Amino acid sequence: MITPQLLSGSLIQVERTTNGLKLNWKNPDNPYPQPTFYPGSRIERLCCRQGEELADNLIDNVVGLWYETRKGNQADFATQAKYQSSINRLLGVFEQKLTNSASGDLTSFQVRSASLR
Repeated sequence: MITPQLLSGSLIQVERTTNGLKLNWKNPDNPYPQPTFYPGSRIERLCCRQGEELADNLIDNVVGLWYETRKGNQADFATQAKYQSSINRLLGVFEQKLTNSASGDLTSFQVRSASLR
C-alpha cells in the first residue's frame, strides 16, 4: 500500500493491484457525499436515471457520428444520416424533458434506447 494522501478533507488510499492502481476514498467524518447525488423519492430517482440514459444515448450517437465523419471519403452517408436523425430526435426529447422538469413535471420522463449500437 502506498502512503494515504489527504485531499480536501478526505483520505485517499492508493493500492497497487495486478491491474494497476486502485483508489479508495475515505472520509472519516462522513462516509457518503452530502447532499446525496440522487433524490430520496423513488420516482425522482427513476427520473434521474432515465435522464442519464437519455444523455448516454445522445452522447453515443454524437460519438458515432463524429467517428463516421472522421472517415472522410470512406464515410457511410446513410449511417451518418441515421446518427444525425437520432441526435435531432434525442435533443428534442431532452429539451422537452428539461422543460417539463423545470415546471415540476417529473412523471413524464420516459426514455427508450435510440442508439444505433
